[in-house]
Amino acid sequence: YDNNLTILYDFEIQENNENLFIYDMNGRIIKSVALNNKGFNKKEISLNGIKAGLYIISVQVGNETITEKLIIQ
Repeated sequence: YDNNLTILYDFEIQENNENLFIYDMNGRIIKSVALNNKGFNKKEISLNGIKAGLYIISVQVGNETITEKLIIQ
């Protein structure tokens, strides 16, 4: 099956150098993706090579950090 993830931002990217991180449950960064476009966007991220399990997605937007769970089956 297709192992890509499309993330739709419902928050505004304020700086061109902000990043999205995917962490495993041990706190290790599994994937880092640059969010290059200011404003509201969507981003397709390849998850090829990432094993099934529970992960954390984290994005820092300005002074706020947005964190969500990610389950890969």
